[in-house]
Amino acid sequence: MCDFMCIVLYTRSTHNLTTNMFSLQVLFIGDSTNRGMMYYLIERLNETLQEWQKVHGTKLYPGVNGGKTLISYSYYPQFWISPSLRPTFEKALEHLLQRSHPLENTDRTVLVVGGVQWLNSNHLQIIHQVLKRENLLNILVIIKTLGIGFHLPVDGVHFLTQSEVRNLYKENLSILEAAKNYGYEVVDTFTITMGRHKEFLQGNCGCHFHEVFVTAFRVL
Repeated sequence: MCDFMCIVLYTRSTHNLTTNMFSLQVLFIGDSTNRGMMYYLIERLNETLQEWQKVHGTKLYPGVNGGKTLISYSYYPQFWISPSLRPTFEKALEHLLQRSHPLENTDRTVLVVGGVQWLNSNHLQIIHQVLKRENLLNILVIIKTLGIGFHLPVDGVHFLTQSEVRNLYKENLSILEAAKNYGYEVVDTFTITMGRHKEFLQGNCGCHFHEVFVTAFRVL
């Protein structure tokens, strides 16, 4: 697991975490699994999560960590749009970078890319090409790999057979190898979710194993 995510996951002190995240700009691009990681980071930094919309576009979060950590997010892929009209990954990444300007060409800028099952090794080549074109090759890139979701048969939801799961595993290995070649850091969520296959939510949320609960407190 990469150093950046280790800081986020294992820094117990909120003060230490917020200090480590000063002046960082963190960009997320991916599906709802990546969006969930972003909201976890926001909650850790703000000590609360005031909003958790199902964002399916591009959104900026300038008020995180007292305004000292800038976070932006773009949903990809936009599966509800016809494939012939759907923005390519390259265009989606370019749009996120442009919306997040100005960006510093150092590891103080972090790009987190990932999705449950759409990501493949070709996307990493596109990332490199876009960052080179934008003069951002020195930023920190983190690849969140694939996930084991959609392996439970549910009516009306895409379902993976055992053969398709094996192919997913092979693709994940290709992503890991490509990330190593490009010098990108990795969070191997495929391995993590494989070990938690019984904890996934049912129905349309078959790629998640967490929920947001609103707890009501009564003042006596």
